[in-house]
Amino acid sequence: MKRISWLVVTLSLLLVACGTEIETGSKLTYVPNDSGMATELPAASDGLADSESPTSDFGSCHLRDKPQAIVSLSPTATEMLYAVGAGSQVAAVDNFSYWPPEAPVIEDLQGWNPNVEAIAGLQPDLVILSDTGIQEELELLGIKVYVAEAATELEDVYDQMYVIGEITCQRLGALEAVSKMRKQVAVLIESADGRGEGLTYYHEL
Repeated sequence: MKRISWLVVTLSLLLVACGTEIETGSKLTYVPNDSGMATELPAASDGLADSESPTSDFGSCHLRDKPQAIVSLSPTATEMLYAVGAGSQVAAVDNFSYWPPEAPVIEDLQGWNPNVEAIAGLQPDLVILSDTGIQEELELLGIKVYVAEAATELEDVYDQMYVIGEITCQRLGALEAVSKMRKQVAVLIESADGRGEGLTYYHEL
């Protein structure tokens, strides 16, 4: 039943087309194409010109230091960090980040009621939050912050993974992870073949 419910939720959210990533401002967007899959872009590594790399509030990856002490206060962002290949750069995660198992959970690091002093004490070079609650306080301490707010559709998830890949210098890993996710979702939709029609589901948040 859980699988059926998840599938119905996925089908209800997947109203957007897969496509090619292009640069528009501070994040990547998508242009539908006939292939139905994302076109991979080159990794943002040393030697790439600014015009070849997507931009973010943190600037191009090859023009700044790669973050090596990331603190995640978002279970979703924690999974994304490991999915794009930035797991070795994660120094600590909040008490709700139970996946993947190797994530360095600190029980005193509260996701719901975060303590700025406790976070600063970990000397992070990047903190990822799920809301803006303590963003200003952390930035006043000179700590870089990225806010990954709750996604409302699958494209939001893909966008966040691209941004996390860019700010952690794991752009190629993000491209590969999103491409894999798109393929998996496409297989689920094809296998459903209309069987979700008429079903109802209960979603507890």
